[in-house]
Amino acid sequence: MLKPATSTTSGFRLLGPLAAALALLFATSAAAQGAAAGPPAAEEEILDVSLPAWSPSIGPADAPVTLVVFTEYLCPFCRRLEPVLAQLRAAYGDRIRIVYRFRNVHPGADELAVAALAAHRQGKFLAFHERLFENQELLRERPQFPIRLARELGLDVERFRADLRGESIRKQVAADAAEADRLRVNGVPTTFINGRRLSGAVPVENFGERIDRLLGIETPTVFPSPAPPAPPAPARDPAEGAGEAGAPPPPPPGVTPPSD
Repeated sequence: MLKPATSTTSGFRLLGPLAAALALLFATSAAAQGAAAGPPAAEEEILDVSLPAWSPSIGPADAPVTLVVFTEYLCPFCRRLEPVLAQLRAAYGDRIRIVYRFRNVHPGADELAVAALAAHRQGKFLAFHERLFENQELLRERPQFPIRLARELGLDVERFRADLRGESIRKQVAADAAEADRLRVNGVPTTFINGRRLSGAVPVENFGERIDRLLGIETPTVFPSPAPPAPPAPARDPAEGAGEAGAPPPPPPGVTPPSD
């Protein structure tokens, strides 16, 4: 009667090392899977970006996605971002709103921001804003350019001049700078997409990827802009014969070509 019990005990003795080995194998496999997966990704920081009533904006106030763009009229990278923002407006329509605020770094940029906000008070911000960027190379050399532009766009020039001299708009520009400091905006352009930071004049698809995610869109709405076409090869003089395109003609016999 004890033999079966002895046999059972022996069986348990045989299974004990096997069970331990299996447990070790499963534990090692699970640990390897955990190491492959890595730690969970940190959540993207979402900042509370203020939207003052004076800030110029394009798009409906109730748009599901708001882009707050800190820009500057003397910054070449800010100028480079403008076609990207125009492409986003064309692609998303009323689903996005673009709000402009100013982070001025270059000398003289504060005055241009004041001028743009003065044009905004007369309902001409976008046209004024676009013309400033289009003529960026003139802005340092011609300080009176904003006055000329105001006249060309049909603004009330006397009112415009008064706004340039007053303190009201300058306080708005200073408030933009304070908000940029609070948000740690160290360079321009910097864009906040529903509070998520995107720095630099990045390609349109970088914006599109984030906007699509916020809108719950799975198929990309915007695609990389095509590369500009290569410039045409320079025209060849028939006298050059069948040599390499653009290469100088061979010297006449007995003539030594000049050295560089």
